[in-house]
Amino acid sequence: MAILHSNGNLSGTIGPLVYRTWGGSTVVQCRPKRFKQTLASKESGMEFGLASSTAKVIRQVLDPAYSRYDGKMINRLNSAVSACIRNSSSKGRGDRDLHDGHLACLDGFQFNAASPLHEELQYQPECCLREDGKLLIRLPAQQLKRRKSHYRAEYTLRLLVTAIDFRQERTRYLKHEDITLAYNLAIEGREWLVEDIPAGNIILVSLSLQATEYNSMHEPQSLNTKEWSPSAILAAYSTGGQEPELQGAEGKATYEERREAGYIVLGSYFGNQILQAILLIRDRHLPTGSERSKIRSGAMSPPVRKQGNATVLPTGKVSFKDLK
Repeated sequence: MAILHSNGNLSGTIGPLVYRTWGGSTVVQCRPKRFKQTLASKESGMEFGLASSTAKVIRQVLDPAYSRYDGKMINRLNSAVSACIRNSSSKGRGDRDLHDGHLACLDGFQFNAASPLHEELQYQPECCLREDGKLLIRLPAQQLKRRKSHYRAEYTLRLLVTAIDFRQERTRYLKHEDITLAYNLAIEGREWLVEDIPAGNIILVSLSLQATEYNSMHEPQSLNTKEWSPSAILAAYSTGGQEPELQGAEGKATYEERREAGYIVLGSYFGNQILQAILLIRDRHLPTGSERSKIRSGAMSPPVRKQGNATVLPTGKVSFKDLK
């Protein structure tokens, strides 16, 4: 049923047509039809939900690394994480998460596209996860340029190395260092060697530039804005194996015991539940009747999912010199 409003606009349905108001005008559309989703389309939608949940955790965990971000950052990060998972060379859709993904899609991700970090630096940092399991980060000596609006500001470079275990739903910070720059913004070359790299984790290396000014009461005020707030993920790695599950006084560690051990619990991550839901949906799409009973009993093999060809991933040192 459609309703004619006092302003002359129609809203509602008449037969196969739908009337609605948009921008002060009446728009007529065909009534949407219901379509039966295939297993593949359901898996694709749920995998994008997994990627969105993963990206949300990354934003929350790296919140100390960036101050202001552009309006499209959330969608850009969702797309980058989704690309990582889709380009997995080891597992297919519905069986994979970020641990199985091609993490090069996250290298160089800018939290603020209006002020990319690589445009502020003369020489780009280099990261390398060595064969001995240690992470080496190099920052070349260089001179930054002071913005005209920041003539009294104090500049700080923040390095943050984070380990995230999505499968055990926990994270911790491995390295955090703030480098306060002199007034001439000269940076001395330096190296960091992070030795405590846990197995079975996603390792994210981020670097950000922050400008602070002090008022008459010597209170710090951030000068980072949506137009200027350089921050980026320099590199992302997935360490093999599995980190031992943390044990508490009565078996599996409680929330409080994990926090005391230096871990942050990922309360907003739903990726593991999504993967379980995909398994349930697959079970409903199995052959019915006697064939389903045979599959469950092991007398008959389930349908085989086709896998794409394996992709050779780059290894060794990662450089961001040519990153744009």
